Amino acid sequence: MEGCDGYILVCDGTNPASVDDLPKFCKQILECSRFARQVSGEPTSRQKTDPVPPLVLVTTKADLERKVCEERMEELAAQYRCPIYRTSAKENLNVDQAFLDIFWQIVEKEQRESLQTL
Repeated sequence: MEGCDGYILVCDGTNPASVDDLPKFCKQILECSRFARQVSGEPTSRQKTDPVPPLVLVTTKADLERKVCEERMEELAAQYRCPIYRTSAKENLNVDQAFLDIFWQIVEKEQRESLQTL
């Protein structure tokens, strides 16, 4: 996960157990992004101002009966300050939006970083 500009975390909307792994992956992402900042020589104070890299949570199979706890997903989204997209590849629901969201988060982060170096 090291060296990535953004992350899309995906869980199966019909499998509640798939949500249980998301905090573990988020922890790994945060650890890698902090490590990458330290290695690159960026000031550690940036970790306080921008601790979460560009991130999107995605639940799949929105066209099927939802079994994932919505409250749990909302809690994770609030904790990691990221949007949630309920997607369906079958119905082409929110797939493009999730990828566009992460794209624009990355662009905005890079613009902030370039302004800070001026």
